[in-house]
Amino acid sequence: MDLGWDVLREHLPTTQRSHSVFTEGGIQPNVVPDFARISWIFRESNYEKVYDLHEKAKKVAEGAALMTGCTWEEEVVSAIWPTRDNQTIAEVVQANIELVGVPQWTEEEQKFAKEVQRSVGAKETGLTTKITPLAEAKQSTSANDSGDITWMVPHGRITFPANVSGIPGHHWAAAIVPATSIAHKAEVAGAKVLAGAVVDLLTQPAILEKAKETFKKEVGETKHQTLLPLDQKPPIQYNVEMMAKYRELMKPYYLKETIQFK
Repeated sequence: MDLGWDVLREHLPTTQRSHSVFTEGGIQPNVVPDFARISWIFRESNYEKVYDLHEKAKKVAEGAALMTGCTWEEEVVSAIWPTRDNQTIAEVVQANIELVGVPQWTEEEQKFAKEVQRSVGAKETGLTTKITPLAEAKQSTSANDSGDITWMVPHGRITFPANVSGIPGHHWAAAIVPATSIAHKAEVAGAKVLAGAVVDLLTQPAILEKAKETFKKEVGETKHQTLLPLDQKPPIQYNVEMMAKYRELMKPYYLKETIQFK
């Protein structure tokens, strides 16, 4: 299946993302395994496209089974819609971001941020000191398990500067700053923005009603349909051993400071 998908990939839309890893594939190099397992992630910009991508993948798996004279089965571990945000709630969030402001960084924090950027060859801009203006978001290839909810009710997103720019997301350097005072300050600022936005929505019914109206217009005729099998159970068994191994090893690096809501 892995080879078949690799050949098909050049005929797929450029918006798709597909990743795989063999989690089981035999124990001896000179013995054909009686069982193999491959794990896939398929991503697309909307429900219809990701559904079509998954259907193509099943056809490739079926073809691979026919060629090798074996049987195949699939287990859908997770399936989520792209995340979308509501214009009205975004405006409420932005107003609170401007009210709270950007955290005040120390010279040591700015220096440290630039050192992290330097370590990966990124531009040494340091930590952000300005608020980003509200702008229309573009659908990225990332996924979030809140995606389905955002198509059912108005949704707002809060991003805060808990890391430095120019660092690849899936990189060792991205795990440095979250264990420092930089992330601590940013998370406190984010919590204040979240609290302020919630207070606005609870105390000003007109804003909440406007959010509901804009949500109806934004979603239009789109009807949410789950991509999960109806009999799907939460996959709580995954990564249990790995997390048990690394949890204790990570504890010495946890931030020891007491949370300060200033």
